[in-house]
Amino acid sequence: MKFLPFLVSILFGFLIGIERERQRLPEGALGVRTFTLIAILGSVAGWRQETWLSVLSGSFVFGLVLLSYFRETRGRKTADWGVTTEIAAGIIFVLSYISHVNLVLASILSCVAALLLFWKTPIHRFTNNISHSEMEAAVLLFLFGISVLTLLKDQPIDPWGLFNPYKFGLIILVVAAIEFGSYLAVKIFGTAHSSIVIGFCAGLVSSTALVLTTSRLSRTKHESWRYHTAMVVVGKVASLLQLILVVILASSSLLLTVTVLVGGSVVVGGASIYWLMHAQQKKDLPIEVRSPIDVRGVLRLSFLLIGIFMIVAFAQQNIGAMGRDIAVLVAGFVDLHGGSLATATLFEQGQISAATVQSTLSLTIIASFTAKIIIMAFVGRGKFRIAAISTYALMMITVVLPLIFNFKSL
Repeated sequence: MKFLPFLVSILFGFLIGIERERQRLPEGALGVRTFTLIAILGSVAGWRQETWLSVLSGSFVFGLVLLSYFRETRGRKTADWGVTTEIAAGIIFVLSYISHVNLVLASILSCVAALLLFWKTPIHRFTNNISHSEMEAAVLLFLFGISVLTLLKDQPIDPWGLFNPYKFGLIILVVAAIEFGSYLAVKIFGTAHSSIVIGFCAGLVSSTALVLTTSRLSRTKHESWRYHTAMVVVGKVASLLQLILVVILASSSLLLTVTVLVGGSVVVGGASIYWLMHAQQKKDLPIEVRSPIDVRGVLRLSFLLIGIFMIVAFAQQNIGAMGRDIAVLVAGFVDLHGGSLATATLFEQGQISAATVQSTLSLTIIASFTAKIIIMAFVGRGKFRIAAISTYALMMITVVLPLIFNFKSL
């Protein structure tokens, strides 16, 4: 394995040399042979780990890079003043040098450098199309993520042991990241091919708002009933997948329980979406994603989760199991995730059993489906109302039946 750093260095030097030779003019000094030799030189210097050899070889490569640059730009009216090739040569030397110290790090950074060079056209296309709001959203999301992961303590800070700032910050971060990722998917695939992505994004932010908006649209756009039905179903599937994520963030040991609980609904919903989208011809999208991250929407959803969690936890500690179940059931009509988060957290703290978690989560999901069915029954019209309610009822049955069988077995 002593030869592995040499082989890795030569490989990446050869690949990057090929890419640079294809990009440069024929008289360019730095090509595939030069890059490969630079990689060999850097790898030998890193292997020997002698100061004089490191300084000598580094100075030689630095001088070679300068000579190549001045040779290419001297006397040319349309000279390419970019220094990408020269920087790439220096990177290859440094990474080849450190490959004997940390081969994994050198390999990863070499892959990143190679991809940056090979993806020149897509990267330039991306930078030309990106907007100020998108850059701002990405920076804010990154800063918030760093703050959550490094500054917040992963332990309760209130006297009752309910509020864990790290877990709640992580939930806000996940909600914002999912919304931003959905926005990017819409932009990459285009509005003509992203109806599923838009419904998924809207369902993550607020499936209730999606159902209400789509039900209103069904009153005027009767011919798009299949598309509208697919929108509310994919929004509900997204909400159920988000439920899995929220629950395992609070208690990872509940992954199997919650996956089995909502798995039937997700399968039924997925099959319905497949049929509806293949039967419906492409039409203009009635819903648009206007901003990368709806900060108000994310904060509103996050604080709603926190508020519901605090109410359910308070009911559990001060009223008992009956108060907890009533609070979770009522919360399910408003939001699917708040009561589920509270239930998972109480289980993680050892206050309720796994059987209680399963029954409580089932009641929460049933309440959420019921609330959406009521909205579609009163607001929706035509074939949309029939199809959407029928699909939601089938999805809900997959949760109701196991709950009934569990009660009978008691």
